[in-house]
Amino acid sequence: MFGGAGFGGGGPGYGGAQSEADAGHLDVTVEEAYAGTKRRVTLNENGRQRQVDVQIPAGVTEGQSLRIAGTGGRTSLIFRIKLRPHHLYEVVGKDVQIELPLAPWEAALGAKVAVPTLGGTVELTVPAGAQSGQKLRLRSRGLPGNPGGDQLVTIKLVTPAAQSKAAKEAYERMKRDFAFDPRAEWP
Repeated sequence: MFGGAGFGGGGPGYGGAQSEADAGHLDVTVEEAYAGTKRRVTLNENGRQRQVDVQIPAGVTEGQSLRIAGTGGRTSLIFRIKLRPHHLYEVVGKDVQIELPLAPWEAALGAKVAVPTLGGTVELTVPAGAQSGQKLRLRSRGLPGNPGGDQLVTIKLVTPAAQSKAAKEAYERMKRDFAFDPRAEWP
């Protein structure tokens, strides 16, 4: 009825047939998804190679489709975004997640800690008494958009090994000074 262009006329004029082809996945780094980028892609069409510039907008997410309009009667191409795994960040929708390793004293006493974000390092205030697994939110530090995402920081307590006599004595003092049983709530 609408010439294959979809309602609202994505093709050239009313009734103009504009076909689309699945061009496969386009691998994008988390940094590229945050800032946007331009990528030149080589395509094979009927045994011939053709290069296409693909503009990747800031804030793209996993599985999002990018349509590159065909020119001169060519078929429009649909690319699906595939986010590459990152060693620090995990992206869920527009939110970015990261683990924050903390020493026990930082969690117990509270601390100001430098946390990497895609937009640069920020200082996060960890409240006193923070627990492993607790999540803290850095508003508007995720992928951009309308609405944009946040960065979720999950606390991970890291206990230093007692490798010296002084460290062992410090742990022995803690054991004596704290009336603490982490399994007190167990039946």
